[in-house]
Amino acid sequence: MMKMSRLVRVVGNTVAGVMLLILALAFLPTNPLLTGIFLLVAYDQFEDLYYLTAGIKPKRRGVYKILNVFYEVFCIGVGVLMLIFCLNYFLLFYSPFFLALILTSIVIIISGVEDLVR
Repeated sequence: MMKMSRLVRVVGNTVAGVMLLILALAFLPTNPLLTGIFLLVAYDQFEDLYYLTAGIKPKRRGVYKILNVFYEVFCIGVGVLMLIFCLNYFLLFYSPFFLALILTSIVIIISGVEDLVR
């Protein structure tokens, strides 16, 4: 059972990271700030993926521990905002894209909470 949950988390973080990279590229010409936000959250997803596959977590000491807490809270906030945005539009325009973004935002929120607890 533990292997299956780890596999689901690996697949979820991979899909979330790729979706965030696609969103970052889509918003690059019109909104560079939003592109930067999506790239930061994608980095967090790939960092979690690295931890799940290699078992190595980057060491953070001192001020970086505090900054990491703010970073994870930021990622959770982005996930919640994405979820609210996608739920609003999913009800108006049924599209598999919005469904994929809903699942991506749920993975971002779960990943951020998991990192805060660890």
